[in-house]
Amino acid sequence: MMPCPSTVTNDSTTPEAYFIDARLDREATISLASPTRMVLPNGMGVVPSFLVPSHTTTIHATVTSPESVYFDYGWGLGDPDLGSSTGKTATGTYTTAEVPSGYWGVTPALDRAFGASQPSNVVATVSMTATTAAFDPAVTSPTGDLWLGSTNPNAVFAPYVVQPGQSVTIPVTITPAGKAGTAVSGTLYVSDSSFFPTTALGSAGGLPMGSDVAALPYSYTTGS
Repeated sequence: MMPCPSTVTNDSTTPEAYFIDARLDREATISLASPTRMVLPNGMGVVPSFLVPSHTTTIHATVTSPESVYFDYGWGLGDPDLGSSTGKTATGTYTTAEVPSGYWGVTPALDRAFGASQPSNVVATVSMTATTAAFDPAVTSPTGDLWLGSTNPNAVFAPYVVQPGQSVTIPVTITPAGKAGTAVSGTLYVSDSSFFPTTALGSAGGLPMGSDVAALPYSYTTGS
């Protein structure tokens, strides 16, 4: 194990909640938690939501159903607001230099007129993937990582809250694994969050947001 402490100073006028987010120098396509089974028509107004991590370049949403469906999907705090294809497997893909991070909602609907009669219920499955800078599982910190909640809703997130003008040293540990002699490189982001949860991300509530305040390149060799 290699300890790599990081010191950060809060130069703002408000408290900041800092955490460590370690990403490898490559992209990966990950399945976002959690696929949702829901009844259509959606009389209860359920909106399945997925946490999209920072440094994402593409998201791909899918709704499958025994009947033809379509859906709207969009960022929880505003634009973009997008539409899908139509069919028993409806899809929507959004690609840009950096997809807005945070919660994205998917709102499916049956692709047919109901008329005066009540339509029969069908069960649809909603899922989403993200192509993003790959997380480095070898890097850990007591702060946890807000964005790991995108694949594990029970991931513990405990950022260090720093008062204005104060500094804190955040411990970071790298535990290399894999084939000996493999060179690994990435970027260690020191980030801050817009809310201060005291429990696991899945029960923290609100719309989690985070932004990078520093980017520190790092590298190591496994088995050394």
